[in-house]
Formats: sequence, C-alpha cells, structure tokens
Amino acid sequence: MSELVLSHFSYAQQAAVHSPWWDLFQRDLRSASAIFFVGYSLSDFEAAKYLTRNPATRSRVHFVTGEAPDPITVSRLADYGNHFPIGINGFAKECQRSRISQTIDDPASLRVLRQFDSNKDNKYVTAPTPIEIQSLFTLGHYETRRMVSTFPQPEYVLPRKSSIDEALRLIEMNRTLIVHSRVGNGKTIFVDCLCVELSVNGYECYYVRDHRAIPSEELEFARSRKKPVLIFDSFDSAYALSNELKQFPETSRLIVQMTTGNLEVRRSEVYEALPSPIGRADLNRIGKTDFRELENLLIHAGLPVSMLRARAKIDVELRDVILDLKAYPLCSGSPTSCAVKACGRAAFALCSPHAVPLENGPSDVAPGLRG
Repeated sequence: MSELVLSHFSYAQQAAVHSPWWDLFQRDLRSASAIFFVGYSLSDFEAAKYLTRNPATRSRVHFVTGEAPDPITVSRLADYGNHFPIGINGFAKECQRSRISQTIDDPASLRVLRQFDSNKDNKYVTAPTPIEIQSLFTLGHYETRRMVSTFPQPEYVLPRKSSIDEALRLIEMNRTLIVHSRVGNGKTIFVDCLCVELSVNGYECYYVRDHRAIPSEELEFARSRKKPVLIFDSFDSAYALSNELKQFPETSRLIVQMTTGNLEVRRSEVYEALPSPIGRADLNRIGKTDFRELENLLIHAGLPVSMLRARAKIDVELRDVILDLKAYPLCSGSPTSCAVKACGRAAFALCSPHAVPLENGPSDVAPGLRG
C-alpha cells in the first residue's frame, strides 16, 4: 500500500530525491521559527517535495495566497501547512503590525539554549558516597551538580586535567573545538568539566537542545554576550545552524561533540560548515595521571581494580574500564549476605565484606570496607 500514489502529497513525497540545494533549504527549514510562501500554489514539485521530508515543519509553514483561491489549491495546501488567503497587500499590512520578538536579557528566559551555571549547580557540601560513584561507573547515572561540587578533584568523575588544559588552549586558538572519541569514552562529562573551567575564564556556556530550532531572539541573545560558547551534542545540530553560527562575533566559540568515526567520514563537511579555525580534542586514551586517579577513585568506591591494573601496560580507553566493571559481579554469595535496594530500574548490592568473600581478595576493596 505504501507504493500507491493517492494524492498530490504522495507524488511530492515520492519525488523527494536529494539535490544540491536541499542542504541549504533544509537548514533554513530547521532553524527558522516561521516559513512563509507568498503566492505559491504547490504546482512546483521541486519545492513541494522538500516540505514532505519533515512533518514537524508543518506548524511553521504558512502559505499566503490571493483572497479568492480555488478549492483545489486550498485542499492541497492543507497537507503542507497553514493557509492565509489575504493577498500580498494583506501580508504586507500584517508584517507592519507584527510585534517584534521581545528582547531576552535573562538566561532564565531561554527555551532552546540552556546556560551552564557552575554557581547554581555547586550546592553539595558532602562528598559523593561510594554508592553514587558505583552508580556512575556501572549504571551511567550521572549528576552534573555532583561533578561541579567536586571538580577538579577526582572524587566523583575523572577530571582528565591534561586533556582539559589542552582543550582550553585549543579554544583560545580556535573558533570551533571538536570533542571526539569512540562511543563510551566520556565526551559528555568531559564537556561539562570543560565548561567549569571556561566559566572561570570568563566564558558563558550554553547548551543547544538537540533537534530544536533556535528562535531568532535567543540567537541574538547569545551573539550579544561578551564571550559566548555554544555547545552541540552532535554535528548535525551545528550543521543545521551553520549560516547563523558564522555570523557570531570573533569572541564566540563552538564546542561540537562527535564520535571519532563520524568525524573521519564527515571531516570535509565539518571544515566547510563550521567557523574556522577548528581544533580537535581526542578523548580516546587516558594518560598516566588519569590512570592513577581512576584507580584511586574505584578503590574509594569499593570497586575492583585488578582488571584495571591488568591494562596498565597498554593504552587504556575509559570505555574498556566501564565494560570491565559492568561484567564484574559486585555481589556474590548467598542472598542473606547481601541487602538489595531497588532504585527505579537499578538494583544496588550493599554487601558486607565480612560475609562476602570477594573473588580477587582484599586488594580490590576500599580500605574502609575490608573486614
């Protein structure tokens, strides 16, 4: 049934093949808060077919036609967007009466951009518990406020200070920083740590919510800041705004997260679309100091380190350590020796070291937990 052509919309949808100018038009469709077609009747398939690509744009597409359009045109336009039979003169009058978007002067008013505020998130006064650290490393339960309250000490996350220092140097020298690694090597947490240091250096960091069009007033707000940093979770989100980003002042910076494989495949697109010069921060390996701090952090949390030590003589990726921890039985023995506390979809095993013999002996257990 999906192959049957039943309507004008179906014809347009089947004709949606890639063309050289589609990338430019798609960027405009994704980033604009409203798209107006004046005097357009959808008889031109070259434009109509692109409106079928993303149904989410329908609410932002508006067609302005003459005051007495024919019924067929009205019926067709309903599939693609909103219809206003007011004519060109009527549209001009509406534009004159339109209220210009209110200027944003408070980051709390932002809807698509989200400010990273290290002062707001720095509320914890107690140190992270071993259970919180276990939850981070084995279940991926990460809390930004915990990181902010402990950074740059290796008490909750691995601070990766040498990589942070290198990233700060690259940001000072370049307009765009690509933070890349293979999946699971800690890009998200690293960028949060980097934001703490950037805030200290006078930058204002703003996360761009993925796959959301940024209103013009929010873009203007970001452009007006003294040293803004826009952070993207993916290259596609940054690519959709490439024209707007090139209009930002020289003092602005971009941070774009990518997987290493994606960067290798799309390298030419990256250098064409994003403001240059462009620097790259590779997170695929952890250094010797990071290795020691990670070992101490795991010991403090009561997590095993024997498998980590076995990797000491080779290049270590953080994701390999995480996979080792996920495979390690944190709790063994009889049910009476462990109390299991359910927490959502997770279950934490709270074990008594006196009753539960660990497989690798006391060297794998935090000193405070040894029996």
